[in-house]
Amino acid sequence: MDRHGRAPRALLAVVAAALLLPSWTTRATDNTPSVDGRVRAHLASLREGLDPRAVETLDRIDGLDRQLLAMRSYLRAGASLGERWSWSQAQIDRYEGSALQRALESEIARVRAAFAA
Repeated sequence: MDRHGRAPRALLAVVAAALLLPSWTTRATDNTPSVDGRVRAHLASLREGLDPRAVETLDRIDGLDRQLLAMRSYLRAGASLGERWSWSQAQIDRYEGSALQRALESEIARVRAAFAA
């Protein structure tokens, strides 16, 4: 990513090529790697430096098209990816019944009462 947190233009070109080329162009000929192979290679290089949770999730996503879509979201999120990541079950369990949850529920009740009035 560049200093502004945007995905490199090369990634956008790779994604566009993978999504727009007809399926017959994805076959390798001679010693030329297939388009899918080249896209997979670029995708692999983009994984370096990515949040480990995102890398683990990419490994579980079926299909190159879906992996590219996920990678696009991860790159667009940039440095805020960690903040935006869903909570783990352990984090949910710690939150349930906590002082933070009770304070939030109290504030919600106050806002509802104000709207009802």
